Amino acid sequence: MNFNPVAEVARILELASENSGRSPLQTLTDKFTGDFNEFPISNATAPARNEYRFARTVTDLGFTWQLRPNTQLFWDISNLTNEPQAFYRYIPSQRNVTKINGTTWTMGINGRF
Repeated sequence: MNFNPVAEVARILELASENSGRSPLQTLTDKFTGDFNEFPISNATAPARNEYRFARTVTDLGFTWQLRPNTQLFWDISNLTNEPQAFYRYIPSQRNVTKINGTTWTMGINGRF
C-alpha cells in the first residue's frame, strides 16, 4: 500500500466589519488545514512510524473597540468550536494521539504612548 497524504493545504477566510464611532471592529477568521506530515524528515526508512495530522478547521472571533485615538480594548476567542488536533501513523485508521486544546479567550488593552 502506498499512502501519501497531501502536503499542508491551508485555506483562510477572514471577514471583518468596521463601524464609525465607538462600535467594535469584528473579525471572524476560519482556517482550514489539510492532512500533512507533522515531521517531514522524520523516518525515511520506516514510513509507517511517520506521524501525520488530520485535517481540521479552526474558527477565531475577535472584537476591538477604539477607546481613544491611541488606545484600543480587545477581546479575542481562539478555536471557537474547540476543534481537536488528531494525529495518525501512516494510515488514517492508525490513530495515534488526539489533543484537545480547548477554547482560549484573550482580553486586554493596546496602546501607543
